[in-house]
Amino acid sequence: MKRNSRESRRGDVLITLKLLEGQIAMKVHRDECQFVLRAGLMFTLVIVLSSWIARPLHAENIVLFTPQEALQLRLTNREWRSVAAARALSIGPQILVRRPRLVPGDIPTIEAQSPTDLDVIFEPRSAPVRMDSLSVTARKGFFSKSLTELLRPYIRGNAIKVTKVEIPTGRFMLDISIADTNGNISDGTYRLDVSQ
Repeated sequence: MKRNSRESRRGDVLITLKLLEGQIAMKVHRDECQFVLRAGLMFTLVIVLSSWIARPLHAENIVLFTPQEALQLRLTNREWRSVAAARALSIGPQILVRRPRLVPGDIPTIEAQSPTDLDVIFEPRSAPVRMDSLSVTARKGFFSKSLTELLRPYIRGNAIKVTKVEIPTGRFMLDISIADTNGNISDGTYRLDVSQ
């Protein structure tokens, strides 16, 4: 009789251990599922954020200025011919307009059709380029519009690279200024001729 009682208790203990083992296994499985779910969510978040951060390079078309701003900035034929020549030579970074097409001259002319790609490189001469010093302004007489903050998200290294920039048709004037770490500044005045 004692033997049966002992075996019965042993059986009860084994059953209890098996139940506990099952509960532990279920908890471990639940914890693993939660870990996988959290890891998946983190991975998705990283992918979404990285694609959002990289977006400016291939974003939808950006508009350089609105039609209303274009009315204020558009140059007449007389104003176009009388744009002041570029300032004295500089030892600051070299400003190289790769796209759209640049026609050299006393006052270089950028010829574009809208939309256009914009690719401007700033090459160092005597010291590294300070891209935080970049200033791009469209102007006519006393009216001007800074384009710097609009273009800042498209800075890649020592260049501005934008695809499909929308620009209203007409003739405009742009000033570009950039400095290097020694404080040398380059200023460039450009005519911008946008055709349909």
